Amino acid sequence: MRNRNVILLTLSQALSACGPSTVALLGGIIGVSLAPSPGLSTLPSSLMVVGLAISTIPAAMLMRRTGRRRGFTIGSLIAILGALLAIIALIQGSFPL
Repeated sequence: MRNRNVILLTLSQALSACGPSTVALLGGIIGVSLAPSPGLSTLPSSLMVVGLAISTIPAAMLMRRTGRRRGFTIGSLIAILGALLAIIALIQGSFPL
């Protein structure tokens, strides 16, 4: 049972680590097509870095209070919601969204 949990957590961590690199890779490319001006094309990528920095301490406090597994699950759910919002924004062609 313990090995199963370690494998699941390892796979979950690996998949969640793909998000920032994907945003860094595609953020500017997609931003150029959606942004009202080329100067704003990398704004989503920049905001991701700022959001990550701002959320570090609250995430650590949440994990201390609820445990690492529950904290990781909550963080993953928030990331999934953000990805769904990004998909909706791409479908609608909305840069502000």
